[in-house]
Amino acid sequence: MLFSAARQRCAAAVRPALATASAAARPGQTPKSTWAVSPAPALAAPALAAPLTPPPPPSGERGAAVVLSATSPPHRRRHPGTYVCPPPPGTPTVKLTIVERDGNRRELDVPVGTSVLSVAHSNEIDLEGACEGSLACSTCHVYVDEPTFERLPEACDDELDMLDLAFGLRENSRLGCQVICDDTTDGMVVTLPAATRNMAVDGYVPKPH
Repeated sequence: MLFSAARQRCAAAVRPALATASAAARPGQTPKSTWAVSPAPALAAPALAAPLTPPPPPSGERGAAVVLSATSPPHRRRHPGTYVCPPPPGTPTVKLTIVERDGNRRELDVPVGTSVLSVAHSNEIDLEGACEGSLACSTCHVYVDEPTFERLPEACDDELDMLDLAFGLRENSRLGCQVICDDTTDGMVVTLPAATRNMAVDGYVPKPH
């Protein structure tokens, strides 16, 4: 009797669960659920990217060097009366004025022993010198002021031969590569001719200096 009563109580407890499972298995029917569905949490809005800002300038000596490099003038800049490639301190110098083709006067302090052609090239003055001072052309032809011209050493035969080919030859014409600045030329004024004529000697090959 006790065993039979226990079986009845167990069957009564299982019967509702079986009925629910049977209803879920029927097609076209959706079983009811007592579970409450929580709403999905709202997604946080993506953070906007912060605007890019340049890094702060470096400090110390390195930072100062960067600023100077951006504001300093170029090394080879023309200034009236300034030698672009200045000689070492203590080097003897003399005064030289070069009158360019446009009439601009360049007043320079030049090292003793320097040719007029070298001075022109060092100061970015348009004096060609196609043969590099080897007496094989007349492209460094210049006019020397009369007082200084009288004090210069006489031109050699090779220089005279090249001067015969120069454009606009005058009595005070010389080749700039052969005029050396020294105490006797202090204050010399050299004028560039209106044009040059490049008639290099056939077979000429520039010699290294």
